[in-house]
Amino acid sequence: MTTHRILILAILLTFGMRPAGAQDQTCTSLSVSGPPEYFPLSYEEDGTIKGVGIDLALMAADEAGIPIELKLKGSWARVLQQHALGNLDIVVGLYHTMPREETMLFLPAFWSEETQIVMHRDKPIDFRAWDDLKAYRGVTVSSDSRGDRFDAFMRKELNMLYVHSQELAFNLLKAGRVDYMLTGQYSMFETEDFGPGGAFMLHPAPVDAHKVYMAFSRKSPCIGLAPRFSAALTKLIEAGKVAPLFANHPVANHKVTIE
Repeated sequence: MTTHRILILAILLTFGMRPAGAQDQTCTSLSVSGPPEYFPLSYEEDGTIKGVGIDLALMAADEAGIPIELKLKGSWARVLQQHALGNLDIVVGLYHTMPREETMLFLPAFWSEETQIVMHRDKPIDFRAWDDLKAYRGVTVSSDSRGDRFDAFMRKELNMLYVHSQELAFNLLKAGRVDYMLTGQYSMFETEDFGPGGAFMLHPAPVDAHKVYMAFSRKSPCIGLAPRFSAALTKLIEAGKVAPLFANHPVANHKVTIE
């Protein structure tokens, strides 16, 4: 039995003892959002939320015959807050952690990515293992997660600044207030600073690798639709429908200016 099918079974068992329709009687459509700075998986552009994960959620809802609405909720921290309150049904583009299990019902992973180090080209970080980062000061976005193990290590062992946005994190790096920035492989942005003659570069060694998920809010009035949506999502993933979606979001068309 595949991991995806085991997860669907777990979701079905979660709702199997409840009366049919008990969870979705107030649900007319699914509201979906994601992080606004997670190109190309989820990002804000032209006043809406877009991305590979968003496209996949739309396809899964269509496959399942469920109406869906895209919601632009602002910062990633606000998206997570609204999701935890049940004001947003599904979030797209996040890692699994045990604390998140308290408010989220995770659906099958649809992609994977690496956590990467952004550093000054003329002041490279000597990194081979996590302990090497203890000699430096870093920055990351406070609402992001790098997985349970690295989150715990980072909070306990590393000298880190936690800020509310990727733009602010990068500006602190540019100003020389930190030695490096932690970011997801798909959280990067287009800027001339990363060109061949630019002042910044990615460390060739990733910090870690993680699966990327979408998740229902456990307080969502539509959570009874989770098994149906999950089955449709799994069908699309197993049919290889995710990778072609990246062609809809070329880097050349996505420019973000970092002051």
